[in-house]
Amino acid sequence: YLTCWCPLDDSNEENGTIRLLPFSKVPLSRSQILPHPRDPSTNDLIGWNSEEGAITIDVAAGSVVAFSSRLLHASSANRTNSMRRVYLAQYTSEVMLNPGTRHLRRNAIPLLRKGQRIMSR
Repeated sequence: YLTCWCPLDDSNEENGTIRLLPFSKVPLSRSQILPHPRDPSTNDLIGWNSEEGAITIDVAAGSVVAFSSRLLHASSANRTNSMRRVYLAQYTSEVMLNPGTRHLRRNAIPLLRKGQRIMSR
């Protein structure tokens, strides 16, 4: 799916902006997903452990950083006393169902079905 990372505050390395690892730096093809072990102290999924090759994205509030969900990405801790808020929207043309319950995953809200707008409930 497409991820749109939209900072509501200026975002930089000091306050924990997003970092992306280009596909050219990943040892697998774009159709494969690397294992993501869970960090027990933060509950984060970790896809890579090195900063080598990562691109830090410094952006102003109101910007949009759009990337594939298959692109390895991370943000670091906010080391300032100010907030670093982000609005995150994700889009997919496929229905995202929880494999166990077959219900919509996470906070998924369907907007279109077969090209037609779905009325809100």
